[in-house]
Amino acid sequence: MHAKSVFLTATMFALACSSSSSEPKSSGGDSGPGGTKDGGGGSSGSGSGSGTGGGGTSQTAGLVSFASGGTGLSAGAYTIVGDFDKGSGMIKASGTICTTAVDGCQFCGGSDAGISPGNLMLSFLNAGVLTTKDGSSTLATIDFSDAGGVYEYDSNMHPSLTWNAGDKLSASATGGQFPAFSGSVTAPQDIAALSPALTLTTAASVSLSMPFVLSWTPSSDDGTFSFVLSLESPGGGQIGCTAKESAAMISIPTSVLSQLKASAGTMGVASLTKTVSVPLSVTGVTLSIQAVAPQVVGTISFTE
Repeated sequence: MHAKSVFLTATMFALACSSSSSEPKSSGGDSGPGGTKDGGGGSSGSGSGSGTGGGGTSQTAGLVSFASGGTGLSAGAYTIVGDFDKGSGMIKASGTICTTAVDGCQFCGGSDAGISPGNLMLSFLNAGVLTTKDGSSTLATIDFSDAGGVYEYDSNMHPSLTWNAGDKLSASATGGQFPAFSGSVTAPQDIAALSPALTLTTAASVSLSMPFVLSWTPSSDDGTFSFVLSLESPGGGQIGCTAKESAAMISIPTSVLSQLKASAGTMGVASLTKTVSVPLSVTGVTLSIQAVAPQVVGTISFTE
């Protein structure tokens, strides 16, 4: 999916979840199931999170994201995305979009979920020339006139684009409708010692009769982990969980797992994303720079 569509879809989904609550509240960077709130930036290229839920107050926000491609069957492109926008109003949700989180996990979707027309206004803003670097070496220089709303640069079009874990990745913008800024983030280490392993070749087994526990070995990055488990069947919904890397595990309670309405033999897809986010102090806006480790993706087989 085109990066601009990812940003917009994630922001709209977050606002819908927010406005379905009995109390109006700001989306503040939510990215749907498994999303995070890191100074206004969602994880894994999830949009800047500008705009608000039921309150209808305008907000200007930005996010620069460096996503590592990784290796193996689930490898993707190295990607740099910058999104700067202003949102106001809200989206009205019909039905239940997301349930209340339990132990950091919530179910989203279902047959009664939907989004009805609201009065959300989302405008992409000109931040001038966006320059990104790996240490002292320039990775990409993107002008807003070439951005089409969202600043994008990836290794599919530019095969030389790459960086290593531990590198200092920086971004600066000359400013325009969105103010000038500069900041940096350290590229995170890969997700290590994941259990059960998630692969596209062998399905991991998930019992519907007990909590599903996913564990890993933490690094010193202290990133945020986002886990999404979804059914392959249409309308099945998905479960999203978040946890700090230092927790070393995510546990989906059976009360949440049961909401997928899966049965023995049902297949699903799971993904785990690690994000390190650095909020920047810029007057009048919410802004963060984030770096994303290679995402781990695999298939799931449900059992009784």
